[in-house]
Amino acid sequence: MRQVREAVRAPIATGERLVSRFEFRELCEQQACPLFTGFVPLRRPFGSEEDSRAAETYYMGVAPHNPLGPIANAAALHFALSTPNFLIQEDMLTDVPWRWDV
Repeated sequence: MRQVREAVRAPIATGERLVSRFEFRELCEQQACPLFTGFVPLRRPFGSEEDSRAAETYYMGVAPHNPLGPIANAAALHFALSTPNFLIQEDMLTDVPWRWDV
């Protein structure tokens, strides 16, 4: 990821497929990307409250990925409001026909 980041001019985002706190820590320590995606791991990537905002500590933004529907949007909104380094929310607007009713 570090080589990719250094080779391209566009911001690189990653994290959607990372499953352990150690994978997130490695990316942070290497400054391998400026932006994390995903949802659950972003809030607590290292597993403890005091370092739950490690991405912020390393000056990295977060862009939650949310393809789960309108109910999950409420959770994503709460996440965004409680995360100082929140950048943008990925959203799916045509996932279910009743989305706008919710």
